Amino acid sequence: MWKKIRFRLLISYIFLSLNLIVLAGVAFYYAKRAEDLRNSQSTIMEADLKLQKLINTDLLIIDRETVNNNFFKTGKSSLLTQHQELIDDIKKMLYDIKVVQANFHEEENKDRINKIDSTLLHYNDNFNQYLHIVFVRGFRDYGLEGKMRDKAHLLENMRLISKEELLYLRRFEKDFFLRRDTIYVNHFNKLCDGLIYKNKDNIHFIHQKQILESYCQLFNEIANIDEQLGFTEDQGFRKILHLHVIQLEDKFSNLFNSSKLVTREKLQQGEGLFYVSIAISLSLSILLSLYFSSQISKPVKRLARSMDDLVMDGRDFPSVDLSQKFDTEEIEVLWQSFHKMSLAIRKQFEEIKDKSDLLEFQNNKLNKLNKELDQFIYSASHDLKAPLSSLLGLINILHSRVEPEIHDEYFEMMEKSIKRLENHIKDIIQYSKNHQLDICLKEIRLKCTIEMIINQLKFQKGAEGMNIVIDIMEKVSFYSDPMRLNMILFNLISNAFKYNDSQKKLKIIEITGSVTAKAATISIRDNGHGIEHEHLERIFELFYRASERSTGSGLGLFIAKEALDKLKGTITVESEPNLGSKFTVVVPNYYSQIDSYANTVPVSSPKEAMSMLSE
Repeated sequence: MWKKIRFRLLISYIFLSLNLIVLAGVAFYYAKRAEDLRNSQSTIMEADLKLQKLINTDLLIIDRETVNNNFFKTGKSSLLTQHQELIDDIKKMLYDIKVVQANFHEEENKDRINKIDSTLLHYNDNFNQYLHIVFVRGFRDYGLEGKMRDKAHLLENMRLISKEELLYLRRFEKDFFLRRDTIYVNHFNKLCDGLIYKNKDNIHFIHQKQILESYCQLFNEIANIDEQLGFTEDQGFRKILHLHVIQLEDKFSNLFNSSKLVTREKLQQGEGLFYVSIAISLSLSILLSLYFSSQISKPVKRLARSMDDLVMDGRDFPSVDLSQKFDTEEIEVLWQSFHKMSLAIRKQFEEIKDKSDLLEFQNNKLNKLNKELDQFIYSASHDLKAPLSSLLGLINILHSRVEPEIHDEYFEMMEKSIKRLENHIKDIIQYSKNHQLDICLKEIRLKCTIEMIINQLKFQKGAEGMNIVIDIMEKVSFYSDPMRLNMILFNLISNAFKYNDSQKKLKIIEITGSVTAKAATISIRDNGHGIEHEHLERIFELFYRASERSTGSGLGLFIAKEALDKLKGTITVESEPNLGSKFTVVVPNYYSQIDSYANTVPVSSPKEAMSMLSE
């Protein structure tokens, strides 16, 4: 079994597969640990954000709800609900963080989390105690403040104390609540004692005295509670809560920094172990691969040397010594199979050579037939054009000599048919020229070329009253094939004349363009009948007609597109029914490439190009 290559390869494959599985397991293990550490860091950041939200919520409770009459009336608040939800969320996050840190045996971080949890508990207890004291104090009609206000209203109704004195007393009360300064408490008590002393001998003042003393006592209790709660963050319960907040923020910051360091250390350790595992696996794989490749390559080299000897000696395959023995069964089979295959290949090469010779002969014959067919089309077109031209001349003569109107009508119909056939033959000639003739580059005066085409077309039927605007910018020399360019422009401009809308008062053909070192861009816009959207994608197909108004052969736009393909140019169309069409042609400027073309002559006049096109 050891003599078989497949057995050796199987062992190598199993070993490499085991290496890959081990490496994948190691990579997955450390990737999971890294993910847990990153998730723990994210949880710490999220818990810290929750803490900030908790602090902001509690500040809103202190600033808003403690002066909200409805809060004291119902004892409920959405902010209090949010406060408790945030406390619960932070506790849950701390527990999740603690579990992750425990998995990594980070006792120091576990201790930090326990301290945060304890501080958060104290903070919550103190905050609840703060709210309890606030409820005892009350606001407006509730709590001690509500009772104090009731006593003040009774004093106002009894009127045994002068209105000025009572207003003065209540002014100190309000000043204290607004400015939170104990000096107003002293003024209040001094004035209250003075009023009691002033009316001590008044027998009608006994009941009012009790109410006044109760009013003063309630005010002092409220003042003591406010002082206990703290007028600022540096006093009373507010100071305690503020200290708890500072402690929580510091502990969260320390926990985050410590977790960040732990994450970095664990990742570095994991990367180190992973790279060591890779190095060991690669080393073992390379050693095993070298061993088996050596065992397999030896018989292959022997086989290659034998083949070299055969080639160098020039011996035929049938004389190969098939009695050689190799270390592996597969190489022996391969040698015998190779010998058989070489004989079969020799035979196939001989058959291929015979078929290749036959194919070359048939290809040459086909090329000859294609050339003859092109020549036939070209010759037939010219042979048809000559008698048609003569017949058209005869009809013109008959027009001038025959008077009856009915004869004129028939002659006109004959003239139209002949012109239509003549245009069709012209299209065939253009198509043939485009395919037969090589590109011949000449310098072209684009504006002159367009004006020559306009002069040829403007006297045809239906061109009366046509407003033609030509705006061509030629700042650099333009080199292209004049015959093909005239073919393209003639077809496009003649279509603009042919499909104008006779119902419109103002018929316009606007031809604009510019020449750059790279290309010439020409746009031909008209306000004629336009083309339906569903026909736009097919108007450049052979013999395709976009509407019933079309009188041509269906070759014009196809020939223009074929000529542009020869020049490596592009054509695009935009059209709206009843509004008109716009054809945009981009023709490369071969000015920079004229040296590479053998068929290049100096300057082509428009008249010369038109004569080339009509030949």
